Formats: sequence, C-alpha cells, structure tokens
Amino acid sequence: GELVVTWTVHAITPGVFHDTLTYKSADSNFTTVLNYRVLSPLLTLDTILDFHSRCVGTSDTSTILLRNRGVDTIAVHLGSQQLGRVFSLLDSSATLRPSDTMKIRIIFNPDSVGADSSRLLVSASAGTCDSVYAVMLQGVGTMAPFLAEDVTFDTTTVGLCRDDSMLVENPCGPSLTIDSIPI
Repeated sequence: GELVVTWTVHAITPGVFHDTLTYKSADSNFTTVLNYRVLSPLLTLDTILDFHSRCVGTSDTSTILLRNRGVDTIAVHLGSQQLGRVFSLLDSSATLRPSDTMKIRIIFNPDSVGADSSRLLVSASAGTCDSVYAVMLQGVGTMAPFLAEDVTFDTTTVGLCRDDSMLVENPCGPSLTIDSIPI
C-alpha cells in the first residue's frame, strides 16, 4: 500500500534549507531529505530613516516607499507599538498588488535634547507565512540654532583628491547666511 505524508514548512527566515525525515516501523527505518528554498516577498524599502536634527517641540514628517517587486499580492502590516514617544506612524496596513507602491509616513517630534532611535517593523505576507523587515528610525532633538556634521575622510592616497560633503542644519532658526567656512 501507499502512505501519503503531508507537512507544512513554516519558515521564519529566507534561505536554503535541508531537513531529514526518518520514518520508523517495527522492523525498519526509511530516511528522506527535504531540500527547499524560502524566498521573502520581493519588497524594496529603505531600512534607515534619518530625520537628522530637529528643534525640540517641533515635528517633521518623512516618507518611506515600500514597493512590491514580486508577482504575488502582499498583505502589509505596520507595527506601530514599538515606535516610542517621539516617533509616530501616519499610515496603517495595506495590500500591495504586483508593482504597487505604498507610502509610509513617519513623524519625528523630539521632546528633549539628544539622540532618539526606534524601529518600525513591517510584516509582509504573500500567503501563510510572514517576512518581517525592520526600518531604523533616528533623529536628534536640539535647541541649537546651527549644526554641522563631522566630516571623516578616512584614507586618502597621496596625490589624489577626495571630495566629501557634510550636512549643515539650522533646525531652530533664526535664518542665517553662511558667507565663509574657514578650514
């Protein structure tokens, strides 16, 4: 006779996997190997959203674009419970058909001076199993009227030039004009 064995693969992470199944009877054993590959839904999104510096007591809204590059419709759920006190989510869950894009809007509203960070979890399901993507949220609350990032050139070869840039911010005003930067 025949015996039909059915199993469900509940994969938590993408990758290539090999599992061994052993069937036992009173007088013999039979072993078979399962080889399978788990793919995440084909989503593209930025994994870091940096608000840079914002004046304490003000807010800024920024957007993350989430795009379905796969062939299946994907249910997207946004986990807002981990955002903390200074980040908030303006959008909720959605369904993305192939080639659809979703805007995820986040507000940063610093309530004290200093760096803040959090994590937005994006769950995507094209069937019975979810893939989870983490987006790092970061920003700095400040009372300073003028800020500039450090520039680190790292290693530069003698005789070669290397250009770099820096972010200069005026998060708390008033307006100002920079007419020179002495080095």
